[in-house]
Amino acid sequence: MSKEINRRVLLVDDNPAIHADYRKILGAASKSSTKDLDSLAGAFFGDADAVEGEEESFELESALQGEEALAKLIDARRAGRPFAMAFVDVRMPPGWDGVETLARLWEEDPDLQAVICTAFSDYSYEQMLGKLGRSQNLLILKKPFDTVEVQQLASALTQKWSVTLSERLHLEEIRAYASSLETVNRALTSDKAMAEAFAASRGSLVLGASQTLLEGSAQREQASGDDRELAVYLRRTRQLAHLLALEFASADAAGSAVKLDDLLADAKRRAEAAGIEFHTQRAPNLPAQLSGEIADLGDLLGDLVDAAQASGSNQLRLDLALVSGMHQHNRLRVDAHLGGPTANFERVDQGTEPFLSDVAGLDFSLVLARKRASKLAADLTLEQPSGTSLHVTLTLDPGLAESQSPRSAAA
Repeated sequence: MSKEINRRVLLVDDNPAIHADYRKILGAASKSSTKDLDSLAGAFFGDADAVEGEEESFELESALQGEEALAKLIDARRAGRPFAMAFVDVRMPPGWDGVETLARLWEEDPDLQAVICTAFSDYSYEQMLGKLGRSQNLLILKKPFDTVEVQQLASALTQKWSVTLSERLHLEEIRAYASSLETVNRALTSDKAMAEAFAASRGSLVLGASQTLLEGSAQREQASGDDRELAVYLRRTRQLAHLLALEFASADAAGSAVKLDDLLADAKRRAEAAGIEFHTQRAPNLPAQLSGEIADLGDLLGDLVDAAQASGSNQLRLDLALVSGMHQHNRLRVDAHLGGPTANFERVDQGTEPFLSDVAGLDFSLVLARKRASKLAADLTLEQPSGTSLHVTLTLDPGLAESQSPRSAAA
């Protein structure tokens, strides 16, 4: 709330002697007599500290007729120095009377605080209200008026004008701030929609490109024959395409039941084609058929075959079993053992993202395995006891076992 009080007062009366009386009452000689009044007015309007110990200094301007008063009010507003209040006499021949003058003043400045001075000989109270309407900005001063009354009215009404203006400006600031917040919110909403649309279009583009890479690399990889360099290049291209697809693909619905034998048979064919000995060790309690999104396990096993091939391992063994999880919920555990006398895992990225190593020809099959495991909400851990062996432990929800087929170890 502003601490500055607008003390500009317009005196409207056709009698110059009345103007002299106002100036005596509101002049320097009366300053000390208004201090108590200021404190009361300040407390009433919630700003007592602003006037405590402060001497009032009213800036008075005189007009002998209503037309002159309106002209001075208009000039003051244009100059940015509006009047806070006006004392207006009712009888001012030969021009406008006080009621008409005040009505014209309010048309120009509705915030003007006004005191109309009357002996009730020209207008009754009801007649004045009929012409001016009920207004919180109007007080009536009956003639002959007392000096203290004039001091009280001038002090209280100028302060009221200033407080009202301060509150209005504060409210406008709040509305402007709320409007700016709404504008920012609309912009953010628009930006979010644009970002989502861009992400969707980019995802579709990347998925399409990755699918093209997968189709081309798979066909060429099968036809590469003994060209090992080409085969390595195509394998990395396929892995990159899978990574892109996993990054941008949306979550799939739960898959249908799959046979574990089929997944292991695919992995075995892939390993033997790469010259890798492939063995499995299955626990007796392992079901033959699983449900849920477990079908992606086949691709993850393929990543482990790629890791064995990239590292020069000539052996890959999978140990599979059901283990107890939280709340007596069984989980499928797959322990993969990669290695052999010629294995070297320096070229196999075991981190969480690809391209983190400076080793030329870096293979990121295990990064891809981690990404697939994350999509399956599975835990995947790595342990390398030596430079020529690597243990990969995968634990995931196998879904519902549709049939139990206990069996012993199988080669």
